[in-house]
Amino acid sequence: MPDERLETAPDPVRVTELPAFGEAKAVEQYGHRSRLVSADVVAGVVCAPAAGAARERTTVESYDVAVVRGAARITVRFTAEDNSAAVDVACAVHGAVVALAGVTSPDLARRYGPRWHPVGWSPRG
Repeated sequence: MPDERLETAPDPVRVTELPAFGEAKAVEQYGHRSRLVSADVVAGVVCAPAAGAARERTTVESYDVAVVRGAARITVRFTAEDNSAAVDVACAVHGAVVALAGVTSPDLARRYGPRWHPVGWSPRG
């Protein structure tokens, strides 16, 4: 006996119209990652403010704290339209963490396919 649900399923909806002037358009976003290393970090203390600083500016994909060679590595993954926007987000993340703990080795990378490639930047301020 054939499945009735398959026979009565509606056709997929296809959108063929472009948005009118002034309406929101889809903007291509690229994955970026900001990593900071700190020897004096308590995970719960810096992770939320770091992600919050990024979230005020863009979409946060994930955030994490890992211990690498005895130091905490704070990672915030987010989307940005281009490297310039990513630098602004990385500076905000850096500022949020520096206010709570000492930071060494700030890093910013952009995802191209399966790999992360460094983005040249230096923290402001």
